[in-house]
Amino acid sequence: MKGIHHRDPGAALCLLQDTRVTAELILDGVHLAPEIVQFIVQYKGLQHLVLVTDAMRAKCLKAGTYDLGGQEVIVDTGGIARLAKNGKLAGSTLQLHRALKNMQQFTQLSLDKILPLVTTKPLELLGFAAHDPLSAGRRANLLILTKDFNIRAVMYRGQFIPPLFEKMGIYQT
Repeated sequence: MKGIHHRDPGAALCLLQDTRVTAELILDGVHLAPEIVQFIVQYKGLQHLVLVTDAMRAKCLKAGTYDLGGQEVIVDTGGIARLAKNGKLAGSTLQLHRALKNMQQFTQLSLDKILPLVTTKPLELLGFAAHDPLSAGRRANLLILTKDFNIRAVMYRGQFIPPLFEKMGIYQT
Protein backbone atom coordinates (compact mmCIF):
# COMPACT_ATOMS: atom_id res chain seq x y z
CA MET A 1 0.00 0.00 0.00
CA LYS A 2 1.36 3.40 -0.83
CA GLY A 3 1.85 5.81 2.02
CA ILE A 4 -0.01 8.97 2.93
CA HIS A 5 1.00 11.95 0.81
CA HIS A 6 -0.22 15.52 1.31
CA ARG A 7 -1.74 15.62 -2.22
CA ASP A 8 -2.84 12.00 -2.35
CA PRO A 9 -4.07 10.72 1.02
CA GLY A 10 -4.67 7.19 -0.31
CA ALA A 11 -6.27 4.16 1.27
CA ALA A 12 -4.35 4.37 4.56
CA LEU A 13 -5.82 7.74 5.54
CA CYS A 14 -9.32 6.69 4.45
CA LEU A 15 -8.99 3.61 6.64
CA LEU A 16 -7.91 5.70 9.61
CA GLN A 17 -10.73 8.22 9.18
CA ASP A 18 -13.60 5.74 8.76
CA THR A 19 -14.95 4.64 12.14
CA ARG A 20 -16.93 1.84 10.43
CA VAL A 21 -13.63 0.14 9.60
CA THR A 22 -11.40 -1.77 11.99
CA ALA A 23 -7.74 -1.44 11.10
CA GLU A 24 -5.51 -4.51 11.24
CA LEU A 25 -1.98 -3.66 12.38
CA ILE A 26 1.09 -5.79 11.69
CA LEU A 27 3.35 -4.80 14.56
CA ASP A 28 6.62 -6.44 13.62
CA GLY A 29 8.58 -3.18 13.71
CA VAL A 30 8.97 -3.31 9.93
CA HIS A 31 5.49 -2.77 8.50
CA LEU A 32 4.84 0.16 10.85
CA ALA A 33 7.27 2.34 12.76
CA PRO A 34 6.53 2.77 16.49
CA GLU A 35 5.74 6.47 15.95
CA ILE A 36 3.11 5.57 13.34
CA VAL A 37 1.58 3.03 15.72
CA GLN A 38 1.35 5.74 18.40
CA PHE A 39 -0.31 8.08 15.89
CA ILE A 40 -2.80 5.40 14.79
CA VAL A 41 -3.76 4.60 18.39
CA GLN A 42 -4.29 8.30 19.18
CA TYR A 43 -6.16 9.05 15.95
CA LYS A 44 -8.23 5.89 15.42
CA GLY A 45 -8.54 4.64 19.01
CA LEU A 46 -8.08 1.14 20.36
CA GLN A 47 -11.76 0.31 19.81
CA HIS A 48 -11.14 0.30 16.03
CA LEU A 49 -7.92 -1.76 15.98
CA VAL A 50 -6.86 -5.42 15.98
CA LEU A 51 -3.41 -6.95 15.80
CA VAL A 52 -2.62 -9.45 13.03
CA THR A 53 0.54 -11.19 11.86
CA ASP A 54 0.41 -11.50 8.06
CA ALA A 55 2.74 -14.42 8.78
CA MET A 56 3.99 -16.70 6.07
CA ARG A 57 4.99 -20.35 6.36
CA ALA A 58 8.50 -19.49 7.59
CA LYS A 59 7.20 -17.81 10.73
CA CYS A 60 8.72 -20.27 13.23
CA LEU A 61 11.71 -21.22 11.10
CA LYS A 62 15.27 -19.96 10.99
CA ALA A 63 16.65 -17.51 8.45
CA GLY A 64 16.74 -18.90 4.92
CA THR A 65 15.00 -19.08 1.57
CA TYR A 66 11.35 -20.16 1.44
CA ASP A 67 8.45 -20.42 -0.99
CA LEU A 68 5.42 -18.14 -0.80
CA GLY A 69 2.88 -18.97 -3.46
CA GLY A 70 5.58 -19.81 -5.99
CA GLN A 71 7.69 -16.78 -5.14
CA GLU A 72 11.11 -17.08 -3.56
CA VAL A 73 11.29 -15.31 -0.21
CA ILE A 74 14.42 -14.63 1.81
CA VAL A 75 14.01 -14.40 5.57
CA ASP A 76 16.94 -12.67 7.25
CA THR A 77 18.27 -13.28 10.76
CA GLY A 78 15.97 -10.54 12.08
CA GLY A 79 12.94 -12.42 10.74
CA ILE A 80 12.22 -9.93 7.95
CA ALA A 81 10.76 -11.67 4.89
CA ARG A 82 11.46 -10.11 1.50
CA LEU A 83 10.84 -11.22 -2.06
CA ALA A 84 14.11 -12.42 -3.60
CA LYS A 85 13.36 -10.78 -6.95
CA ASN A 86 12.89 -7.20 -5.72
CA GLY A 87 13.42 -6.98 -1.96
CA LYS A 88 9.82 -5.96 -1.20
CA LEU A 89 8.19 -7.17 2.00
CA ALA A 90 6.65 -10.61 1.63
CA GLY A 91 4.34 -10.81 4.60
CA SER A 92 5.97 -11.31 7.96
CA THR A 93 7.27 -13.95 10.33
CA LEU A 94 5.56 -12.25 13.26
CA GLN A 95 3.94 -14.37 15.95
CA LEU A 96 0.87 -12.83 17.58
CA HIS A 97 2.29 -12.80 21.11
CA ARG A 98 5.22 -10.77 19.74
CA ALA A 99 2.77 -8.32 18.16
CA LEU A 100 1.20 -7.87 21.59
CA LYS A 101 4.62 -7.28 23.13
CA ASN A 102 5.48 -4.75 20.43
CA MET A 103 2.18 -2.94 20.96
CA GLN A 104 2.98 -2.57 24.65
CA GLN A 105 6.52 -1.38 23.91
CA PHE A 106 5.49 1.01 21.11
CA THR A 107 2.62 2.62 23.03
CA GLN A 108 3.43 2.05 26.73
CA LEU A 109 -0.22 1.05 27.20
CA SER A 110 -1.09 -1.48 29.90
CA LEU A 111 -1.81 -5.10 29.05
CA ASP A 112 -5.48 -4.78 30.02
CA LYS A 113 -5.89 -2.05 27.38
CA ILE A 114 -4.20 -3.93 24.52
CA LEU A 115 -5.07 -7.59 25.23
CA PRO A 116 -8.54 -7.23 23.63
CA LEU A 117 -6.80 -6.43 20.32
CA VAL A 118 -5.80 -10.11 20.05
CA THR A 119 -8.65 -11.73 22.02
CA THR A 120 -12.16 -10.32 22.32
CA LYS A 121 -12.04 -7.73 19.51
CA PRO A 122 -11.29 -10.28 16.76
CA LEU A 123 -14.05 -12.53 18.18
CA GLU A 124 -16.51 -9.63 17.98
CA LEU A 125 -15.55 -8.88 14.39
CA LEU A 126 -16.05 -12.53 13.43
CA GLY A 127 -19.49 -12.61 15.06
CA PHE A 128 -18.53 -14.73 18.08
CA ALA A 129 -18.96 -12.04 20.75
CA ALA A 130 -21.91 -13.86 22.32
CA HIS A 131 -19.86 -17.06 22.72
CA ASP A 132 -17.71 -16.83 25.82
CA PRO A 133 -14.69 -18.99 24.95
CA LEU A 134 -13.97 -19.62 28.63
CA SER A 135 -17.47 -20.56 29.81
CA ALA A 136 -18.15 -23.77 31.75
CA GLY A 137 -18.21 -26.92 29.68
CA ARG A 138 -16.12 -25.54 26.82
CA ARG A 139 -12.70 -26.80 25.87
CA ALA A 140 -10.36 -23.89 26.45
CA ASN A 141 -7.75 -22.70 23.98
CA LEU A 142 -5.25 -20.68 25.98
CA LEU A 143 -1.82 -19.23 25.52
CA ILE A 144 -0.03 -18.59 28.80
CA LEU A 145 2.70 -15.96 28.56
CA THR A 146 5.48 -14.87 30.86
CA LYS A 147 5.66 -11.24 31.96
CA ASP A 148 8.06 -10.73 29.04
CA PHE A 149 5.48 -12.07 26.57
CA ASN A 150 7.26 -15.37 25.97
CA ILE A 151 5.13 -18.50 25.61
CA ARG A 152 4.97 -20.41 28.90
CA ALA A 153 2.33 -22.99 27.96
CA VAL A 154 -0.34 -23.75 25.39
CA MET A 155 -3.71 -25.34 26.04
CA TYR A 156 -5.69 -26.56 23.05
CA ARG A 157 -9.23 -27.86 23.51
CA GLY A 158 -8.71 -28.13 27.24
CA GLN A 159 -5.44 -30.08 27.05
CA PHE A 160 -1.96 -28.75 27.60
CA ILE A 161 0.16 -29.38 24.54
CA PRO A 162 3.41 -31.19 25.31
CA PRO A 163 6.56 -29.13 24.96
CA LEU A 164 6.36 -29.33 21.17
CA PHE A 165 7.25 -25.67 21.11
CA GLU A 166 10.63 -26.34 22.74
CA LYS A 167 11.82 -27.69 19.39
CA MET A 168 10.64 -24.49 17.75
CA GLY A 169 12.56 -22.36 20.24
CA ILE A 170 9.51 -20.46 21.50
CA TYR A 171 8.40 -22.50 24.49
CA GLN A 172 9.55 -21.19 27.85
CA THR A 173 9.58 -23.34 30.98
